[in-house]
Order: sequence, then C-alpha cells, then structure tokens
Amino acid sequence: MKRASLKSIAAEAGVAKTTASLVLNNKGDQYQINKETQKRILNAAKNQNYNPSYLAKTLSSGNTGTIGIICERINSWYLSNLLHHLSLELNSISLLLIPCITNQTNRVTIIEELIQRQPEAIIVTNNLDLQYIKKSSIPYYGTVISLVETPGINKVNNIYSKIESHINILLHESIRLSKKAIGFIGETDSDNRALDAYLKSYIDRFEIKTDYTELIKTDNNIADAVLTLQNKNVNAIIFESNRLLTIYLNKIKKRGLKVVQNVHLFSIGYNPRFYHSEAPIGSTSISAEEVAKRITKIAESRKRREEYEPTDITLTPLLIKNYS
Repeated sequence: MKRASLKSIAAEAGVAKTTASLVLNNKGDQYQINKETQKRILNAAKNQNYNPSYLAKTLSSGNTGTIGIICERINSWYLSNLLHHLSLELNSISLLLIPCITNQTNRVTIIEELIQRQPEAIIVTNNLDLQYIKKSSIPYYGTVISLVETPGINKVNNIYSKIESHINILLHESIRLSKKAIGFIGETDSDNRALDAYLKSYIDRFEIKTDYTELIKTDNNIADAVLTLQNKNVNAIIFESNRLLTIYLNKIKKRGLKVVQNVHLFSIGYNPRFYHSEAPIGSTSISAEEVAKRITKIAESRKRREEYEPTDITLTPLLIKNYS
C-alpha cells in the first residue's frame, strides 16, 4: 500500500496542498476554512491512514514536543521517582521526556546531540552539565531548568532546596533527640557546600572545640570514618549524601557487623532501604512529585510560547525517619 502524503490527501479531498496542511495542523478555524472542507480533508486523512512526519510537524509548528533531562546516574531513589512523576505530568500536556545519561567521556557529545534536537526545555541535575550547555558551540533556544543552585547564571529556571535547609533540619532533629555531639561524614572531592553549612550552623554557632568531621577519599574508608567518630563519643552522624549512608549500611552487613549503638544516623537524601534498617535513621528529601509539577508548569509556558521571566523556586525539604 502506497504511503499517504499531503499531496494524496489534498487530491482526494479536492483541495490545495496548503489548505490540507493547515487543516491537518489544526489551523483550519484560524484561517476560516469551511467546516465541510475541513471534514473532507480529515476523512481523506483517515481513509489513507495518514501519519504526519515528525520532522515536518516539528518544522511547521516550531515545537519538538520533547523535554530533555541530563543526569549522571538514575540509580538513586529520588531521581527514579522524579522521572516517574515527571513523565506522567509531561505526558498530560503531550510532551515526551528524554533522559540522557552522561559521564566524563561522553558528556560533551550527549549534551550537544540533545541541543541539536532543540527540546522545549532541558533539565540539568548538576552545575557541570549546565556549564557545558552555556559554553556549547551550538546555540540552544529553549528553556533551561536547573535542579541545583546556579549562582551567577542568568536566564535559568531554578527549582531546588538550599543545602543549609537540609543541614538545619537534621541538626534540629538531632538536638530534639538530645543528640548533641553530632559528627559529619563527607567526601574530599565534593563541593563542600554541605560541610560548610554544617560548620557554620553547628561547629561555629555552638563553639564546638572537638573536630567531629571526617572526609573520605574512597568508599572503602567509610566504616573507619564512622568508627573514628564513635570513638569521639558522637551520638549522631550526618552523612553528606544518602549514597554514603547506603554504602556504610552495605559494608557492615557484608562484614556481619552491627551498626553503631546509641547513635542516630542522618543523611541528606532518602533511600527506601533506610526505613527497614535496624539503626535509627532520619533523612531529608524534597517532594519529587512537587518538583515534577513545577517543571511541567514551566514547560507548558514554553510550549505555548508565553513570555515569562525565569523563576527561582526554593522548596522546603521534608524529614523522613524510621523511628517514632
């Protein structure tokens, strides 16, 4: 069977190709095309099982109907949860989500290939990918949405929670539980924003003289870092990320060891496994569903080509805990 085309539909309906094109692109009423003529064109398209070329549709409308999201991994609970809610929200307004996974070797290639497709918006989950978009030799005409703080970068929509908010919630919870010797475990190659917030809100504020911080170079050092803090009699430990706390729980399980006794463990970021841990664990997370709704609202404005100023939305983290 011969593939249907704009020419064959116009011929069957007895109209010009331009008229058929306007009707098939939902512009019949806009150009005051007779209702009966529109009906003949649509019936002809139906008879011929016409499916418009995606490329042609994109060129004529100026919309690609897609949203890209760039991330280094999607094996975190939060990110996979966000992708789930985001995909549903975007589908409700006829937008398709395109996840792109980057690493040190393919970052530039992946980002430039995504920019070439000119999605309605590109969502970034770290500042490094954002910098690559801004420096790309290929101009991007869509909307950039960042899920991390982007100080000093204009024309970017920010949807994030301040790291200071996470630290303050965890410190407040520790003190509420009378856990006043609070340690911190982070990574030496991180951006140190969580560490800076911990030092300012806890060490400096309460004039703590003991060094309760442990920065590890590799994941293999994490159990030793916990032991070091335990020997300093801490009764609460804040992990810089849920990844670090998850690694610690995995290591002690493999070694057949018990978690530290009488010490509450806290992390920035949640993992469902924490809920079933023997150790009392608290963690902070922002609502993936709320973030998805905020992104969709921005994407919808972009899709409609509405004029708007880039937004800066800060969300309050939630405390999730496995103890009463």
